Amino acid sequence: AVRGSATSITAFLRSITVFLSIKIFPSLLSAFGIGGSFFTCAVVCFSAVGISYFTVPETKGMDTVGLENIYKKKECRYGPTTQLSIDSQATTTSETRNLV
Repeated sequence: AVRGSATSITAFLRSITVFLSIKIFPSLLSAFGIGGSFFTCAVVCFSAVGISYFTVPETKGMDTVGLENIYKKKECRYGPTTQLSIDSQATTTSETRNLV
């Protein structure tokens, strides 16, 4: 669920970034020359690495379920003290069968 959405968002943002890079590069080339254009691209790349370092959580040693749980919204339908367990459902089911 989370993986599919994240993949779609990432692919969309990558497409937008590539489009903007292709459109902006000729203007950078005419304004700053080849050296300035590549320097500007390097600054943008290093800025992205810095932002990613401080905003992306550490995932070393985690499995895919753990990765998905990082970004999954946690919903609590029941109160903080109410918990459903498999045993209580099984007991309820067996009691219902006895009543019928």
